Amino acid sequence: MTIVLTQAYNAEKTLPRTIDSVLSQTGVDIEYHILDSASTDGTWGVILEAAQCPRIVPVKLRENRLTSYIDYIRELCRDETVKDNDTLVNIDADDLFLPDALRVLDSAIRDEKADIAIGSVRFTDHENWIKDCVIDRADLPHNFYYLYRFMATFWAKFYTFGLLRKADLCAAHRLRCLNDSLAGPAIWKNARRIACRRHGILQYVEHPGQVTRVFDPQRLEAPPIVYRAWMDFLESFGQPVSFENRMLLYRCYHFWVREQLLKMRGSPIPYAERQFYIDFAANHPLVREAERSGTVARESIQELADIRTMLLTEAKAMNI
Repeated sequence: MTIVLTQAYNAEKTLPRTIDSVLSQTGVDIEYHILDSASTDGTWGVILEAAQCPRIVPVKLRENRLTSYIDYIRELCRDETVKDNDTLVNIDADDLFLPDALRVLDSAIRDEKADIAIGSVRFTDHENWIKDCVIDRADLPHNFYYLYRFMATFWAKFYTFGLLRKADLCAAHRLRCLNDSLAGPAIWKNARRIACRRHGILQYVEHPGQVTRVFDPQRLEAPPIVYRAWMDFLESFGQPVSFENRMLLYRCYHFWVREQLLKMRGSPIPYAERQFYIDFAANHPLVREAERSGTVARESIQELADIRTMLLTEAKAMNI
């Protein structure tokens, strides 16, 4: 059986077509769990109407949190009726599975005796094809640059529940704001084999908008911790971490920091607080270490400086 999981927040306009794309899949036994994250529109009504189909399990959550589906996955792992060879795949509430997507990835899991199966994602402006291949655990560091974008989220991949049960999701849960990011290395370091398929499995339509995205100081503390978790993952293979992989991780760190800082734009956060948060990110020891080792581009440093100027200038203009 394959459990499909969707977390939906105020998705009444897009969710019906996502549901249709799931239910139209053939060649695989599906149970579709749809989580309503305290929506304020008609999302729950859409879910209840769809739940007339016996393959759909409606779930009503009390709050809208980015990490709710990780909590829910942990509950599924405790369910003894879910077998180790059953699989899990996640899809956002505004994306679409392409025809045969689930059958292709399910076959990849079975045929290759893999713990994880990934397929290519079609974006609105281009097609992002990956290669057909099988990667064993020992080769993960050499393929880290290629695989990292798939490792960093739960999105659009098949996992066996046997693998999810081996992963220390409880440890990731101790830092609630980091569940998704820390669950990645916890899962992938236990994977024995990964199957990759060129077959397009998913149409990415637009930014999901499933969760409220506002500046949260706690999440600004996340990037260095996530960086360290992935570095520990690479070091666990007993080999020196390559310059290329270090550079990739710093680029990801920079992206995470940039994303969090820009959430302050247009917010009522006062000048002094903005200055503190920006300096915390820009002067973090990880940044200094990257500068010394040469794994950070000057453009990245300049971009943080430009963001600092923009946010502080805005605060002055808003007189806050």
